[in-house]
Amino acid sequence: MEWGLKTSRADSFPQSVSVFTCRSFRLFIGIYLFGQCGMDFVSGMAVYYVDDVLNGYGNGYFTYLMAVLLISQLTGMH
Repeated sequence: MEWGLKTSRADSFPQSVSVFTCRSFRLFIGIYLFGQCGMDFVSGMAVYYVDDVLNGYGNGYFTYLMAVLLISQLTGMH
């Protein structure tokens, strides 16, 4: 079964790089990456806060506190 034109490996790299010529695609990738980095930073700081400041592991509340943080993140994304 033939799915289309076959391209060589040497031709596939310039074709995959050509998507970055589109300004709206670059903006989308930038917004996506900055959003993911921001969410990772906030998640990391939340884990630090729950663990070190609230002593979540020592009190046995770590799972409950992280569940609250996860639910608030999911709510904030919508």
